[in-house]
Amino acid sequence: MLHPHVLSQATKWIAVLLEYISIYINYLPSVFAINSLLHSIVTISTEMEGSFLWLIGSTVAIVLVITTIVRMSSSSSSSKKKWPSGPKRLPIIGNLHLLGGDLLHVTLAKLAKVHGSVMTIWIGSWRPIIVISDINSAWEVLVSKSAEFGQRDTPEIFKIFTVGQNNIAMSDIGPFWHNVRKVLQNGALSPLNVAAQTQFREEDMKRLIHEMSREALNKNGAIKPLDHMKKNTARLLGRLIFGPTFDNDNFVESMLYEIEDVLRLSGYARLTEAFYYAKYLPSQKKVAREAYLAKYRIEELVRPLLSSNPPTNSYLYFLQSQNYSKEIIIFCTFELFFLGVDSTSSTATWALVIPDPRTSSPGEALRRY
Repeated sequence: MLHPHVLSQATKWIAVLLEYISIYINYLPSVFAINSLLHSIVTISTEMEGSFLWLIGSTVAIVLVITTIVRMSSSSSSSKKKWPSGPKRLPIIGNLHLLGGDLLHVTLAKLAKVHGSVMTIWIGSWRPIIVISDINSAWEVLVSKSAEFGQRDTPEIFKIFTVGQNNIAMSDIGPFWHNVRKVLQNGALSPLNVAAQTQFREEDMKRLIHEMSREALNKNGAIKPLDHMKKNTARLLGRLIFGPTFDNDNFVESMLYEIEDVLRLSGYARLTEAFYYAKYLPSQKKVAREAYLAKYRIEELVRPLLSSNPPTNSYLYFLQSQNYSKEIIIFCTFELFFLGVDSTSSTATWALVIPDPRTSSPGEALRRY
């Protein structure tokens, strides 16, 4: 059973991490993008019977190749820009062939040793990503010259959940972005506001200890802390968004489900990030339909809480005071859950694993986790 001291340390992790939830979303691709595309091509080929259908299929393939080459040529302005050095890219797929195998951050670290701490990775032939592995360069990009590097390029599927890029993660740096960011830092997620909810976090930790202990008893001492930490983080975020009286486990469970579903859909979105014409595949059209269904479910989940009377130090109060549309308020709220639950709970879970005497290093802790 986990010691209460360890869990109290996790509480501190959550409080600190919540101050930094407003982060950039990195456009790093899912490696399965190539496999998804190849699977679709193989499926189309196996369904073609007879020479006539094969002729049609071949013609379509040739047209796709030609249009891809034309698009690559038309987007040569991107290629002709002076990008930082990086691994040599292949036609069509860029550097995707180098991103398999190890965990992505491990692969990028290995490439950085060869190509430098600032390098360009190509996702497909028209999607360059600058990868920074040096703290000084990262500071320059994220702080010193943040306005110059702050433009967002949002995939089509993400636009469904951002109401035209009207949230902090996807909007360009401007009045809206500065306004919401300032309130998050100095209001809802300020150290003072988080500290004011100490008693509620203590109750959360007691509940967390009880739930983990019960699971350990039922499963011969084995538990999955991440699920518990996600639920605990969602409860805390709910109070910061809606006010300290928020206590709705049904809402929390439904919100966690929607977060997992949007994460799943975002993986498919990376396919069109790497290959422009993949958006015409039937599988991608299905993903778009599922995204709109998820959007509807999220709206139905959050909308009833908009009629509550939130306290002045809550995130919902600020959003309503700005006269934003209900749709923007709903998805700014969802964004905070989305960004906060996965990153904060994962880090707090890692903090629980590190004190384990069986782990000799943080790397070993990650492997065990």
